[in-house]
Amino acid sequence: MKILSRENHKQGSKHVLIPCYLYEIVTSKCYGGNNILEEAVRKIITIDSSYKNSTERLAEILGLKNNNDDIDYRALLKSVLNRIDNPKTQALREEVVQYQIYQERISGEVLGIITRDVDRFIESSGGNKNKNEILFERGGRNFEARVIYPPKPSGISMPTLDQVFKAVAIHNKNNDFKVSENLDLEVPKHKEGIYLHCQIVLDENLKFNITNGFNAAFSLQLEDILSNHCRDLLRNLRADNHIDEKQKNNYKRNYGDLRDEIAYNLQRFAKENKCQYLYNAYEQYFAYLVQKNDYTIPCYLNDPKFIKDYAEQMGFTIKQTKLFINDNGDNLKSYLAKLLFHNDATLNKFAKKPEFLNLLSMLHNDRNIALHGGGIKKNNKPMDIKELNILKELLESTSNIYTKKDKETRSDNGIILLEQELPEKIVNRLSDDNIEALVKTYEALKALEVCEDSKELSLDEFGDITQGLYKVCENVMLQYIQIHKNSIKEMDIEKTRKTEWLSKVREHHIKKARQGENATLGAYAVIYLSINQDEDLSYIKRLLELRAHGNPTIGDIKKTSRDELKKLHKSIIGFITKIIYHI
Repeated sequence: MKILSRENHKQGSKHVLIPCYLYEIVTSKCYGGNNILEEAVRKIITIDSSYKNSTERLAEILGLKNNNDDIDYRALLKSVLNRIDNPKTQALREEVVQYQIYQERISGEVLGIITRDVDRFIESSGGNKNKNEILFERGGRNFEARVIYPPKPSGISMPTLDQVFKAVAIHNKNNDFKVSENLDLEVPKHKEGIYLHCQIVLDENLKFNITNGFNAAFSLQLEDILSNHCRDLLRNLRADNHIDEKQKNNYKRNYGDLRDEIAYNLQRFAKENKCQYLYNAYEQYFAYLVQKNDYTIPCYLNDPKFIKDYAEQMGFTIKQTKLFINDNGDNLKSYLAKLLFHNDATLNKFAKKPEFLNLLSMLHNDRNIALHGGGIKKNNKPMDIKELNILKELLESTSNIYTKKDKETRSDNGIILLEQELPEKIVNRLSDDNIEALVKTYEALKALEVCEDSKELSLDEFGDITQGLYKVCENVMLQYIQIHKNSIKEMDIEKTRKTEWLSKVREHHIKKARQGENATLGAYAVIYLSINQDEDLSYIKRLLELRAHGNPTIGDIKKTSRDELKKLHKSIIGFITKIIYHI
């Protein structure tokens, strides 16, 4: 197995080997002997031939006149004009150029990357065939990568010239190294099978992005290929990301213990208004961010001036640098330095309040006085409760950890909540879109618990729950019908349609659902109940009622209690789980 590996490692990425064909394209470029000055003169006299008869005017337009007395521009231009008039005196130069193009072997698309002189490949050094995992080493670093094997038979045709020039255009758009689009290219018949080392990263929106294999930029081409042809791989990678990686890197501890400690300290601060509890909460939250992302910082950048520069680049206003004295210890200042150095996305949210770091510096000073004693320095008065509450509210809104009525509540990342509620087997079989929809429902439920004293539900939370459940129900019921459609009987469909809440489902939607095609949730319910006649789908009936207007309205919200919404969510999650076990 020949592996082409050129990218630097992206933090948190999964490594994958994409099967490709490598084609060598040899072309030649012929150059006339004209240098830059000759080309400029030739273009000028082509536009206005009168310049050919006046070296003075020609020298002036070229900027040669009066620039350097040592240059005999008259003799120089006379020589240039003579060479232009006598092209036979110009020697022709020919340069042979060798390019490589890459055709992935799953769909046959030519990738938008063109290279020159790529000749260093790596051989695998072992792996786990049962898991399609390959081990290889590059530059002293060991990599473990998932292999995507091409289908057999592949049915991949040789690239057409149109595909090649399309790849050249994409390459030129996204890369500094340009390839002429006027080359006389010819695709050779010889090809070589290789595996391209790429990296897959799960972003904050739970979407997989894949690099192009050469400069760590994300590739839309490969993303489409993964989405359309490698769904099992994505499910497995998602499972790895949220199970194996958490165990290896203490990810659960980051989401569990540290966040619980943050909630505890926020609760203590709410009770006693003691600044050290608020300080502890910030220290633990920054520790959580650093550990989650495995951030480090070079020792030579520990100078407060450097760290201050990073803070200002993120949009913070800085009055003093005491907070930026980093000793690489396990403390708030050290964690903050790492977050600033890496331009952390979460810390960027605090930059909406430019004075945040100044307030945090005041908190640090007050905390030290409270713990270690010492007087208050001149012009440094203690923070008042208003300033402390600004910091508290910033931390709560950014971390999604709140305090309520002497009881700490923790709203975890939705994917963690999803994994706690659903069996691993079920999560692994959900599509990316379905996981994203369910994650939003769990996050909305947590928000309801935090804000349960509000008089009415939020439109956003209500919409996230009802629309997410509706979407996933549609998807899994369609899959169920496609598998069991041979069990459907027309007489049972007619019987089911007489049910009051299903009587208004349109005929053409039922026909589509009957054939296992895209229809509506109501139509799927008709077909599902015709197969499972004794089942109670009252929760689907209620979901259809809540979704009657497409997008939720204030009227819908006023008719629905929090407890009803929670009960509905629990019932439908149970239904989805049962359906997936049967598909």
